[in-house]
Amino acid sequence: MNRTTVIACASLVLAACVSNESGRSKPQPERAAEINRELGIDYLRKGNLAGAKEKIERSLEQDSRNASTHSIAGMLYDQLGDEKKADSHYERAVSLDPQNADIRNNYAVFLCQRNKFARGEKQALEAAANPLYKTPEVALLNAGNCSRNAGDLKRAEEHYRRALQLRPRFAEALLQMADMEFQQAQYISARAFLQR
Repeated sequence: MNRTTVIACASLVLAACVSNESGRSKPQPERAAEINRELGIDYLRKGNLAGAKEKIERSLEQDSRNASTHSIAGMLYDQLGDEKKADSHYERAVSLDPQNADIRNNYAVFLCQRNKFARGEKQALEAAANPLYKTPEVALLNAGNCSRNAGDLKRAEEHYRRALQLRPRFAEALLQMADMEFQQAQYISARAFLQR
């Protein structure tokens, strides 16, 4: 091998080892988005809304088609009091991943808390109907809460009973049923739900 060939090979090896200006290799956009989303979630859990907002927005810039990030953004903007932005992010999350029951259930809770009962109940029931969802009883509880807050006690009871069929000792559903029975002066029935 002549000297020129050795120098050329050495140059190629060195060029392959060179990273970007900061001295670190640049991560793929999806991986960077995932890291920023996880940091945003951590900030959100710790109550650092400014830090969460920065990381979640950066994650969306890096990967605007990630349904989970849009769902987290919905939670974030809900906590920031921006209902319109929260709703928009939840809607986008559902449109990107309509089979994600967790996203639908979170959106259902958000909608029901804003007195959008029909839309919230629909999202909760869609979540509960997903055969891959691990906790459909939670979605049914949320559908029941939506119906109850809308004043439709019969429909609420149907949802709570379906939740209890799936998980007979589901404390939240038992408590809701006991409370409804108590409100209707069905004291023995209310007590029976509490004693389960």
